[in-house]
Amino acid sequence: MTKYCRYHRNHGHTTEECKALEEKIEELVRAGHFRRFVRKDDNSFRSHHPPRSDHRCPPCDSRHGKRLNQPANHDPQPARTNVTPVDPPLRGIINTISGGFAGGGSTSSVRKRHLRHIQSINHITHSHHRRRMPPITFTDDDFQGLDHQQDDPMVITVEIENYAVKKVLIDQGSSVDILYWATYQKLQLSDTAMVPYNEPIYGFSGEKVSTCGYIDLHIIFRDGAQTKTIPIRFLIVDAPTSYNVLLGCPSLNTLGAVVSTPHLAMKFSSPSGDILTIYGNQRLARECYMASLHPQLPILQTNHIERPPSSEIT
Repeated sequence: MTKYCRYHRNHGHTTEECKALEEKIEELVRAGHFRRFVRKDDNSFRSHHPPRSDHRCPPCDSRHGKRLNQPANHDPQPARTNVTPVDPPLRGIINTISGGFAGGGSTSSVRKRHLRHIQSINHITHSHHRRRMPPITFTDDDFQGLDHQQDDPMVITVEIENYAVKKVLIDQGSSVDILYWATYQKLQLSDTAMVPYNEPIYGFSGEKVSTCGYIDLHIIFRDGAQTKTIPIRFLIVDAPTSYNVLLGCPSLNTLGAVVSTPHLAMKFSSPSGDILTIYGNQRLARECYMASLHPQLPILQTNHIERPPSSEIT
């Protein structure tokens, strides 16, 4: 009877006699597969097939001196198989700043309804609900920073209540827009303009940060003579910081901004359809970074809130 190997799909030896298959099984066992088929005290990782004699060979035809059942070509090499490693399970999740109004509201029922809305595929596949934006690209001409080999945060200037507010941090990992209490006072906003809000926000390690309230303001983003104004709902936080304002995902999405950290720039479309560009200020970004490393020291030039050039004050 002709011998056939199902592993090589060729004649010459049986599957039980296949040395290549035995070595492949041992390789998979060493890689951690087939654990439930291997005894713990079996360190050889050998399969339980009968051993193959290294001297066994197909019989010869005595008249011609040729081996019977031997293919004309050499035996093909064993098929290569990629063994996918098993990744270890995650030990946990590290989040960014979360809370506020980005999840649909402050109550758990509203947030659950918001989550169900996102998970419903009917709400995200209809073309008439799809948001449309003009193409936005970045080129080498957008490298405007002082130091191109940088890992600086994106820090810009915006206009709030007819003030030019510098040291505004762009944080794409934050679910809230934050106006710090010191900045609130510098803007000379009345206490009655603030709406009470006692829901905390959560930082990187899950720590709670209390809020004083919230306020709705219109923010102007300027690129030369062109501007774009959007409404932003700020949470007001009384905390020591080197920044005046933190702009998170809600305001960036409302603005339609695309941020490029290598270029330290963000682009968005104007009401007329032009693409506007705002560049980050590396000097102020590094000042804020250094101040945040030494919070116990007095922060120099932290406020950086001034009237725009049209109505500058001293």
